[in-house]
Amino acid sequence: MNLLHQLLTYLRFVAKRFIEDRCLMVAGSLTYTSLLALVPLFTITITLTSHINFMRDIILQVKLFVLKNLVPDVAGKVVSVYMEQFSQNAAKLTVIGLLIVFATAVALIYTIDGAFNDIWRSKRQHSWWKRLAGYLAVLTLGPVLIGASLSLTSYVVHWTGKFERVLPLLDDWLLKLVPFVFTTLALTLAYRVMPSRHVPMRHALVGGLLAGLLFEIVKNLFVVYIIKFPTYSLVYGTFASFPIFLLWLFCCWMVVLAGAEISATLSYFRHADAWARPTARRFSADGAIRMVDAMAGAQEGLPFSAIQFKAPMPIDIAEDNLRAMIEANLIVQEPRGRYRLVLAREAISDEEIVRAINA
Repeated sequence: MNLLHQLLTYLRFVAKRFIEDRCLMVAGSLTYTSLLALVPLFTITITLTSHINFMRDIILQVKLFVLKNLVPDVAGKVVSVYMEQFSQNAAKLTVIGLLIVFATAVALIYTIDGAFNDIWRSKRQHSWWKRLAGYLAVLTLGPVLIGASLSLTSYVVHWTGKFERVLPLLDDWLLKLVPFVFTTLALTLAYRVMPSRHVPMRHALVGGLLAGLLFEIVKNLFVVYIIKFPTYSLVYGTFASFPIFLLWLFCCWMVVLAGAEISATLSYFRHADAWARPTARRFSADGAIRMVDAMAGAQEGLPFSAIQFKAPMPIDIAEDNLRAMIEANLIVQEPRGRYRLVLAREAISDEEIVRAINA
């Protein structure tokens, strides 16, 4: 019963953070940027790689996968038409036009990066060259890796077809499982890499897994809503596909941001004192004192994971405490990523630590 109460309280805390971080507004902003960036960029990728023989099948797999599994049929029509029209005109784009489309796609990832850092309460950013390298990797290698994984899946499904008499439902089960696994892995990777915080792999995986489940639920509910309550069709008529696609993008970003909130707050689950504002400041100060106690006697310093193990607390509070004490010259960060005390523990008073945190 206590665990259930703690879980419900934690979910209320997540919902409160979701509202505080203005995720509804952020989802709307990401929807608008996605509309400008995703389809043109995806189509240009298809156009550029279609001239490479071994890439044609891979990119075709990506296109079919996105339209069949990630976009409901009612919204997929407008995407398919938009992609066909854009692909016909993509060859006419000049270098400047391609750069503008590419810059729009970078702006999308930049917006996602900013939203994730707000959710993880991170005030620092990765260096610009690291961010640019990450953006380029996502934009260029992403479609290739997705297509390669889908081609491998098609091979596995074809191979399992030989055992259809023994396991008649295996093919259908695999085809339904692949979209969920792909979505979960993609979101897990995003939650693990994009924030300017230390995100444990298990926290990223939990957020990605729950977001993947929520994505499948929302996708099915979205189809039911559009079929049972054809409001957009009645109002917009033949143009209904466009607002339906916008609504679907908005729902997708809501799911992504909800998973990010879960991943970012998972370290709070066992620290109820850090949930409420009246006790959060005291919890942070007490935690800083425990962190200094944990580093006492470690002449070579301790890595962040060891400090977390000895003085458990939410990750964002721990990182902010370390940064505040580094600025107050109580702690120094070694090049190897270890943290050590500047002075002996006996020479650092608790009052100094509290002043550093409150500053």
